[in-house]
Amino acid sequence: MGRYDRQVFDINKPFLVRKAFKANGRTFTNGMPFDWSHMAITTRKVRVLFDSGYLSHPTEKKAKPEKKTETKVEVKKEATAK
Repeated sequence: MGRYDRQVFDINKPFLVRKAFKANGRTFTNGMPFDWSHMAITTRKVRVLFDSGYLSHPTEKKAKPEKKTETKVEVKKEATAK
């Protein structure tokens, strides 16, 4: 089984369909946004779908820290002849 970080349910965050399912005469496919507020769905039902793994919150992509690259500048000293 694959490991994933367990998300905390937050009704104020947007939802994405994680597993395809049919509800209210519609088919919801993987990756589709799930705007429950425009449908006649209670927050309790959204919680059940979330806890069952059918819905998830979009993951925030963490910015990778940039690698610091140092550019070495070589300075050639000219030999001065006396």
